Formats: sequence, structure tokens, C-alpha cells
Amino acid sequence: MQLWQALSLLIHVLSTSGSPNLSSPDSPSSHESLSLLLSNLKSPANSSSSSPLSLDADLPDPYQFRVPDTATSLILSHYGRSVDRIPFLALTATTQYKLVQEAVAAQGDGPVPRQHMHWNRRDLYLHVQRPLRQRDLTWLMVADTVEGLRLFFERAHAWFELRITILDDTAGVVGSGSLEYSR
Repeated sequence: MQLWQALSLLIHVLSTSGSPNLSSPDSPSSHESLSLLLSNLKSPANSSSSSPLSLDADLPDPYQFRVPDTATSLILSHYGRSVDRIPFLALTATTQYKLVQEAVAAQGDGPVPRQHMHWNRRDLYLHVQRPLRQRDLTWLMVADTVEGLRLFFERAHAWFELRITILDDTAGVVGSGSLEYSR
């Protein structure tokens, strides 16, 4: 799916169903944040390649990262404080294991029944949520999101807090989330 088609679908989905929470309570509304996100979105042609990204080269905020060999893309934004690499890798390993347990319990890939999910490693939290009235987010998409974050940080050679919008080639926006330290 072309980027403009995904963005068009994103606008349609948000206008007809619950929207992912892209803003905090003391920032502009989610629609204002979405407009800002769409107007500033950059999607380098090599976003899913194995070439290293560089924060020194002003990594765009927001940045669209295609999870290799999947139908999932991530829009990463609102970069924050540095995150320690080892706790992040431990968090992703634990989360991936728990996702496998959930998928097995669900007898395979299927819609995620809960609106909110979170995993943590000490005070580092990964949050994922789906829009309230939408059930397009699947266990595989959540697993792709975790793997996408791991690959993104590995290529950026930096680890930091951020917000996530999860896109699927067919369904458009299927979820949102964040990686952050508890406050």
C-alpha cells in the first residue's frame, strides 16, 4: 500500500471510529496531534533496509519504519529520554514470550480481545492499545510491533522513549502505544 493510501485510510478510520490516543492530557487533541503527525511524516525509502539509522543525522520525528517481511509499519514519534539497552532487550524478549503464550491460549493468531496491554521490565514499560470500537489489531501485529521496535533501535544504535502508531497494510491504523519509564 502506498504511503498516501495508508494516510488516507488513517484519516478515514479516525473519523469513523475511536482514535488512538496520540496526545497526552495537556497537549493538543488527538485530531490536532494527528494533523501535525501527518503534515510532518517522513518515510525514507530505506526505512526497512539493514542500513544503520543515525540520530546524529536528525532522525525525523515522526518516522515511519516498515517491519521487514510483514504487513506492519510503525510511526515512531515524540522521542524522549534515553533507555538502557539491556533492560529494553530483556523487555522485548519477555514480551515476545508472553505474546506467544497469549496466541497459543487463543489457539492461533486472532484479534486481541483487550483494549490495553502493557509489559514491563522494572520501571521500563511498553504499552499497546487498540481503538475502542475497532478489533483489527491481532496478536501477530503486536508481535510485529515488538520486533519492529527492536530492529529500529538496533539500526539507530540508540534507545529512547517514544510513542508508536501501528499501521497494517489492509486495515490502516490498528493501534498505538509507547515505550517509557514509569513516572
